[in-house]
Amino acid sequence: MKIKEEIKKSGIFWLPSSPEPVSGILSISNEWGIELEIAKSLINDPASILSSFINLDSLFQVIGHIQEYWFVILDGCQISTSGLNFNLSQIQTSQTIRANRVFTGFPQIQYLQNGIPSFNTFKFSVEGIDEWVGIRGIHVNFEHEERTTTISSKPPKTISFNLTNGMRLEITFIMGRTESHNLWEIGVTQKTFFKLVSENPKEFNEFLDVVDKIVGLLCFTINETVYLETMLVT
Repeated sequence: MKIKEEIKKSGIFWLPSSPEPVSGILSISNEWGIELEIAKSLINDPASILSSFINLDSLFQVIGHIQEYWFVILDGCQISTSGLNFNLSQIQTSQTIRANRVFTGFPQIQYLQNGIPSFNTFKFSVEGIDEWVGIRGIHVNFEHEERTTTISSKPPKTISFNLTNGMRLEITFIMGRTESHNLWEIGVTQKTFFKLVSENPKEFNEFLDVVDKIVGLLCFTINETVYLETMLVT
């Protein structure tokens, strides 16, 4: 899954089993994936470092706090072998950690105590979705003789489909207004979202499998590579 712009943020990070925080920089890009560069090793046991690299069952989680994204979870982490010193008698003072995925937006640390939670809804927007769906809730009426323009907006009705995996796919619409300090200027906006709903809580990967299929269909339909713009799970 691709992102539109590279993300690079500083914060503090720690292991769930050893909540001693260290400073670090979290980078997310299409080229390098998810990388965490930390100034002080989170894992100081050389045998554990080697196990993390060799044994996929030893993947671990890292918790962090980034000002713009609140608390985060880095899941499926491994120590990067780039520049890694395999001399077991020496411990590095810094480490680079690679992660399979990152969860952001947890406002309180309590949400992370039991690991990654399950969710009931997965709401997301994709680049180009408004044109692809093609349903407008904004209407403009020009009266040339009266020299008046009337702009009206009303969210279109939600479109719902039942999927074979027990989820429900909804196409929803959110109306908004662009903020401006100019009293002689006003703007009205509409944004289209996909929303996956499950009555029974499901893990993130189960939603992500469906999202990948939808994004793949969009890429095939419009013959372009599209990017996820927004994701929200609840």
